[in-house]
Amino acid sequence: MVLINAKAINLTFTKATKNFRTADFSWPPTSDRWTNHSALAAMAVPVLALLTIQTAAQVWSVAWLPTLFGSASLPPNRPIWTMLVLLAGLWFGYLVCPVLISRVVGLGPGLAVNLRSNLNQAVLAVVIGVGTQLGVLPVLYWVVGLFTDADDPGVQAQLLVDRVNNVADVALLAIIVVLLAPIIEEWFYRGFFLTVLVSPLGRLGGALACSIVFALVHGSLILVPGLVAFSLALCALTMVTGRLGPAIISHMAFNATTLILLLRDGW
Repeated sequence: MVLINAKAINLTFTKATKNFRTADFSWPPTSDRWTNHSALAAMAVPVLALLTIQTAAQVWSVAWLPTLFGSASLPPNRPIWTMLVLLAGLWFGYLVCPVLISRVVGLGPGLAVNLRSNLNQAVLAVVIGVGTQLGVLPVLYWVVGLFTDADDPGVQAQLLVDRVNNVADVALLAIIVVLLAPIIEEWFYRGFFLTVLVSPLGRLGGALACSIVFALVHGSLILVPGLVAFSLALCALTMVTGRLGPAIISHMAFNATTLILLLRDGW
């Protein structure tokens, strides 16, 4: 059982908030014990933990979920709620690993994040999220299409929307995609993983490595260019503002725009 020192965590948040209000936006927030050596060692732990948890969750879900539908495998038109079951293992790892690593190595960046965002930062975040989806990605994939015969990057997302049958499905999909996914993913990738990577790799190298992993985890090669580009924007937003809140808002705006476009065209 892992015990969290609430007083120490509160002190870390207080110090981080004070730094974030200064002109140089001190980032990433780290403790004296969060060194290059410990950062490199800590990187292996969440990766192994995530792989273990996700593998176990996938094995369980693949073995158990089909029995609910009376088939040997998951049907392509399975209900939207099955997404939560399939994502449970990965999301659990995303939430817990930063806390565990921060407790083992020291009061590291996994707990020293500022979830707040002022109005100007929130507006900027929404502009980046919506602008990336409506402006950057179409141009990027037009360029990609000049050199490859890759499929439409929206095909997989459209297949998901095709499983929507009623308003309840729309509401649940919005909760998963627009609310839960951005908060949980940003907590791990920009709130923890990015700050760990910056220590040994520098800001540019850390942002690039974080973005590549973020894109690959989504499981589709055609999505990698767009997700890397968007992740780099989120990394930059986190570094410039010194806060995780704007990245979460931007991620929400990006996913919400995607969902609205897909529902408009296919439901």
